[in-house]
Amino acid sequence: MDAGGNGSWLAEQAAQRYGFSRIDQVKLSEEFYRENMPRWKAGFEDDTIRLPRDADVLADHRAVKKVKGVGRLPDIRQKDTEGKKRHGDSAIASFLAYFASCMEVAPIEFEASGETRTSLGAFEEGGKAPAAAIDHRGFGRVRSGTDWRGY
Repeated sequence: MDAGGNGSWLAEQAAQRYGFSRIDQVKLSEEFYRENMPRWKAGFEDDTIRLPRDADVLADHRAVKKVKGVGRLPDIRQKDTEGKKRHGDSAIASFLAYFASCMEVAPIEFEASGETRTSLGAFEEGGKAPAAAIDHRGFGRVRSGTDWRGY
């Protein structure tokens, strides 16, 4: 969670509630940008990050510049399509989401609810799922090893 400014209190409360091992309290410092911005940029180059075609979201992401050799949002705010000042929030949200997706996952405890009609082998590479394998009660299951191209 963004623990800078007003987010500091929220990040602290979340860490206390959900556990300090689950909530990483991030302060967007020059050092944090230096360590993590190259991976985020590589995500776009590798086509593992995609953005919606929204003018303001794209403007937020285009606002990221190198400042003293480090990729980050400049302190100067940009104007959106309606002339209002933007903070680049969608770029920071994307950056932090990608940072979180690269972290080691914590093990969770769960109890299986039982088998569904969905066959684990129904979605073979390049194949189509037979009608009997479709479970309209939920998302069903997808066999591990499926290439989701970053999703």
